[in-house]
Amino acid sequence: MFSKEEVYRLCTDRFAATFGAAPNRLHSRRYIGQLIPGGQEAAIEVVGDMITGYLNGCPSSEPEIIDVIEGYRDGLLAAARKLRRTNTDRVVLTGTWVDIDFDSEPYLHILLVHIVFDTGVVVTKKYDLDLFDWDASGDGPKFYVEIDDEDGAGGLSYLRQVTEGEVRVDHTACTAKGYPVIRGILWFPEAGQSLPVIATYSEGEIAIEARARMDAAENARRLAPWTPRAVLFRDAENAIAALRETLLARSEPASSAELEEAFTPAKAAVAKIIDGDDSEIACANLREVFRKT
Repeated sequence: MFSKEEVYRLCTDRFAATFGAAPNRLHSRRYIGQLIPGGQEAAIEVVGDMITGYLNGCPSSEPEIIDVIEGYRDGLLAAARKLRRTNTDRVVLTGTWVDIDFDSEPYLHILLVHIVFDTGVVVTKKYDLDLFDWDASGDGPKFYVEIDDEDGAGGLSYLRQVTEGEVRVDHTACTAKGYPVIRGILWFPEAGQSLPVIATYSEGEIAIEARARMDAAENARRLAPWTPRAVLFRDAENAIAALRETLLARSEPASSAELEEAFTPAKAAVAKIIDGDDSEIACANLREVFRKT
């Protein structure tokens, strides 16, 4: 269910569509979840005898990634030969580069195996090749869910809710390098179901609440009456012109209170054009100009 461009990372933006289109043979959609350790997304690609490392979806020449490739080259090439059909098919192992603590050796935690055939078809499997010495440590706890919602967006929302409840990144200690020990859950369909794989990451309660506030503010902004920018500039120019006439018509200097009252319409007009604190700066400059006038 991954495209050939998506295999270097754990998530796929097409999950909702492929989930909704998948056949539902068992009248429910069952997933098994596996924890995703903290760190950067990483992958190793094998094409023929060439092996390339990736970090966060981009080719990487990080020395430690190169060391892993060179140390396990024979095993990687042998595994790829068994999985592919032709020498030009791509085999991509995708997971996490777990480099979260200064006191621990980093390692590559592989979660998925993709075979990208010359035809463009991608076959994705759970990683179970035991290529690396540290693979013997196991996958950790498993999570089992059943999704009745056949809508892709609804299914994804439910998996995210389960991830937040299980991982709770706000309550997980961060390591010396700033990564949480556990980032999220990778969801595999139960055997016999043609469903897409998806990684869901825990955002944490703080981030979710902040995003909800930002979304509410953005919705309020979008629903507010919209005024063309040219009209705002015209209104500001008219307000400034009126202010100039008021000040020039005075026979004696204005008091601070009178200046504040005279400047209010122009200040409001300028503030509609310039966002945030910059409007205060612009109005202060405007005030100084007219003081000199």
